[in-house]
Amino acid sequence: TQIKHAEKRIPFLSRLNTELELSEQQLAINELQRRLDVDTAALISLIGLDPLAQVTLSQPLPEDDMTLETAVELALSNNLDLRDLTGDIVRQERLAGETIWNRFPELSAEARYKDLHVLLEQHQQSQTWDAKALYDPVILDRERDASSMFQTSPRTQDGWELRFNFNIPLYDGNRTKNLRARELAELERLQLAYVEKTKSIRVEVRRDYRAVANAKERMEIEETRVRIFEQRLRTIERVLDEVTVEIPGYQNLTYNDAFQTQAQFTEAQRVYYQTRRDYAKAKEQLRETMQWIE
Repeated sequence: TQIKHAEKRIPFLSRLNTELELSEQQLAINELQRRLDVDTAALISLIGLDPLAQVTLSQPLPEDDMTLETAVELALSNNLDLRDLTGDIVRQERLAGETIWNRFPELSAEARYKDLHVLLEQHQQSQTWDAKALYDPVILDRERDASSMFQTSPRTQDGWELRFNFNIPLYDGNRTKNLRARELAELERLQLAYVEKTKSIRVEVRRDYRAVANAKERMEIEETRVRIFEQRLRTIERVLDEVTVEIPGYQNLTYNDAFQTQAQFTEAQRVYYQTRRDYAKAKEQLRETMQWIE
């Protein structure tokens, strides 16, 4: 009697274990489904579609077949910080060159013909040239009384008159020299920052590029493992279905062997898909480092 009860309990416990394992698998599926819903909502928000829109992936991520040198050059050309530094360096080179302007003499010229005056002046501080044209005709000019203290002869301006003025700076207390030294120091600082930023980008791209290569290699290994377990499982199923089939290395198989192989195949699939996700994340990280937006 005890043996019969034990024989009855064994299938019952086996069924409970199966139901428990099925519940755990269902829980994992539900967790993945909730994660999929969250990721889909984030993708819809990023794209700017209707929150209730249905989104499906029609194709996998594109393969980025490029060499390490190409990835580095692409990152250097796309980096916005490097572009800003390049613009700052060009601007600073111009400012450093403009300091030489303070060593040139100031110049002004004036030309007059009768009542028309033309004046050209150079402003050293603002580093600009100003041109002025004046017309100063005699509106009222008559003979004055002899007792007047003012000039009695008519005011006349005849012929041409030219004037040139030069103001040569001899010593400015080293103001120009110090200004140029300051601008050159700032230019050197920007150039060093550009070099450091370039080195940092190269290091980051190399690191992420190697991470992509490692993730791809791991994914290919797990894909091979999945194919091996799948082939082994299909062989065991064939041996169990067809008793007359004898394959070396597959003798005396039971359904427990099939269940274990099925579990190994499922685990290999899970690991493979995880490595695929890791590979996709590594590629996205590399794209982000390169600031590559198609």
